Amino acid sequence: MKCGIVIVALVFVFSPPVVAQSYRSLVNDGNELYEEKRYDDAIVKYKKGAEAEPERRESYFNMGNAYYRSNRHKEAVEAFQKAIPRVVKKKQAADVLYNIGDSFLDMAEKAEKTAQADPKAGEMIMQGYQNAIKAFKETLKLDPKNEDARYNLMYAKKKLEDFKKKSQSKKNQKQKQKKKQDQKQDKQQDQKQDKQQDKKQKQQQKQQKQKQQRKQQKMSKEQAEQILNALRNDEKELQKKLRKVKARRVPIEKDW
Repeated sequence: MKCGIVIVALVFVFSPPVVAQSYRSLVNDGNELYEEKRYDDAIVKYKKGAEAEPERRESYFNMGNAYYRSNRHKEAVEAFQKAIPRVVKKKQAADVLYNIGDSFLDMAEKAEKTAQADPKAGEMIMQGYQNAIKAFKETLKLDPKNEDARYNLMYAKKKLEDFKKKSQSKKNQKQKQKKKQDQKQDKQQDQKQDKQQDKKQKQQQKQQKQKQQRKQQKMSKEQAEQILNALRNDEKELQKKLRKVKARRVPIEKDW
C-alpha cells in the first residue's frame, strides 16, 4: 500500500493587513471545512483565497488536497502545479511534487480497476504511473530523506511493471484467441466448401446420369423412320403372302 498525501499547515508571511486578514480568514475557514470533510465547501474558500492573493501557494496546495480527498485527482494535480511556481523553499516544492506524484498514482490505480470497461484506458494508465514515477524522483532530488516518496517511487515502478506484464499477457491471450478463432473459421469455411463441392459433384453426377438415361430413352428420327419402314415392309410381305395363299385355295367339292 502506498503512502498518502502531505497536508501542510498554513504558513503566513507579511502582507498588507486588510488583504492578509482576508486571505488568512478564507484559508483558515477552508482548513476548518477540510477537517470536517466538507471538501467541496473547502475548495470554494481556497479558490477565494487564491483570488485574494494569487501569488500565495497555500490556497493552491490545500485546494489540491481537498480535490484529492474528493477523488478529483485531475483537478488536484492542476491545483498542485499552480502551487509549484509560488514555493520559496525546497521542502515546500518537494511536498507539492510528492502530492502530484500521489495524485497521478491514485488516478492510474483507479483507472486500472475500471480498465476492462474502457479498452482505451491502457495508455492513460501507463502514463499515470510514469508521471507518478517522475514526480517522486523529483521529490527525492529536493528531499533525499523523504522515505514516503522513496517507498511510493518503488511502489509506482512495481505497479507500472505489473501493468505492462498484464497488458502483454492480455494482448498475447487475445492474439491466441484470435488465431484459434481464425483457425476455427478457416476449418468451418473449408468444411463448407467441401460440402458445397461434394453437393455440386453429386448434382453433376445426377444430371449426367439423367442425361444418359434420357439419351438412351430418346429415339432419334432416323431410328424411328427405320422402325416404321421395317414395320411397313413386314406388313407388305405379310399381305403378299396372304394374297398368294388366297390365290392357291381350291374350293372343296362336296361328295354327295
